[in-house]
Amino acid sequence: MKKQAWLLAGCLILTSIAPLHAAASNNVGTIPPTKVESSSQAPMSILDFTDITWPQNNGTGVDIPIRFSIKNNGKGGAKNIRIQAESQDLNGLVPKSVTTVNAKFFAPKQKETYTFVFQMTPGAEKKNYPVKLTVAYVDVNTNEVLESKQFVTVRAADGPVDT
Repeated sequence: MKKQAWLLAGCLILTSIAPLHAAASNNVGTIPPTKVESSSQAPMSILDFTDITWPQNNGTGVDIPIRFSIKNNGKGGAKNIRIQAESQDLNGLVPKSVTTVNAKFFAPKQKETYTFVFQMTPGAEKKNYPVKLTVAYVDVNTNEVLESKQFVTVRAADGPVDT
């Protein structure tokens, strides 16, 4: 009888603890997952746009240089860098130079300057024309693909008024 009582008590303890353990393990993969703190202190690269300049009022057929620097403000390197300058309205503002430049590597604190040249089309309306600047790169320590974007606005000085 004592053996049966101990066996029964052991079964009761197991059945009361087992569901709690099973419930805790069932939360694996639920949304939202449990927050995991990273202990990695790997330095990251942070490529930013700086020193952006461009002319404000531009006539048809005149070169419109858009100059900017890209600086690695992070503590890690960046590789496989793609720098782009894209007109968002090709009916009024078109590229005169290449629109994509590649760089192999940016060390921490490295700064490089780029110039992309655009031109107003004949008959471009007198309005603002956005240009999207993009730098996409791979962080050398995390292998993450990162991207920064910046917009500048070029204004046509002549041409019909946009109504």
